[in-house]
Amino acid sequence: MRAAYYQGNKTITTSECQPVAPGPGQVQLQVSHCGICGTDLHLYHGHMDHRVKTPQVFGHEMSGTIAGVGAGVTEYKPGDRVTVMPLDPCGNCPACKAGHSHVCQRLKFIGIDTPGALQALWTVPAHTLHRIPDSLSLEHAALIEPIAVACHDVRLGQVKSGEYAVVLGGGPIGSLVALVAKAAGARVVVSEINPFRIELARKLGLDVVNPLETDLVQLVTEQTKDAGADVVFEVSGSAAGAEMMTNCRASVVALSSSLSLPSPCPSTFTSSSGVRSSYAERASMSTRISKRPSNWRPRARCRLNS
Repeated sequence: MRAAYYQGNKTITTSECQPVAPGPGQVQLQVSHCGICGTDLHLYHGHMDHRVKTPQVFGHEMSGTIAGVGAGVTEYKPGDRVTVMPLDPCGNCPACKAGHSHVCQRLKFIGIDTPGALQALWTVPAHTLHRIPDSLSLEHAALIEPIAVACHDVRLGQVKSGEYAVVLGGGPIGSLVALVAKAAGARVVVSEINPFRIELARKLGLDVVNPLETDLVQLVTEQTKDAGADVVFEVSGSAAGAEMMTNCRASVVALSSSLSLPSPCPSTFTSSSGVRSSYAERASMSTRISKRPSNWRPRARCRLNS
């Protein structure tokens, strides 16, 4: 049985897994599949060394079956197919007591602050588990966590059937957002400059344009008969994406926690009518800028919620 360990200094090694017997309220999982998240890449590049105790097993986008349960665990049994929501809140801080455990003041992100899923046997709190339906393969079930991010943000964007949606950035999360928005009935256009990502998104049945070759704003204006997009998802985290999202004249959902705003920042961004911050499975800021009628004026109202 093997495990992947982050050693620091952009070094990952594989060696024998060191199973931990499940304690009270815990389960031990036999990991079937595990994906590589953008968070894992940040970890590899050393951006989270202040949180990680090396050597550390990382990874959290996974699927597997229960190998054993600890004392007090009655809702699960060995053989159950599950995935993990990789957040372990304390349950006692003011945020948790107010029902906002996703922003727990002592929140542990499993796979960063505690050992992750890139190991044969993985022990986690039972409250983090979600059952996998029999109709879903374990291979596909490993995508549940990132797809949940996409579903969350499409819901936050209030996407409706027949609307026109633009997704800026065709990486893993951007492509999933586009697929979920398309499934919701929207007409979706993805903006991406990486040739590999463009090809993959098109294989997934998505309409993709390269903004270095096609004027995206002009395309959106023409296809919407000068109405502009109904919603734009900013998933690139770039200054160019931040500027583009306001030029498409739409409600905006910005998913990146490291969004680089252009300088000077567009007034259409800074004078937004409302701000919502959300925490799906990682610290992500979701911003919705309402469409502005001809008589629109900035309002002072700014609402922060979960």
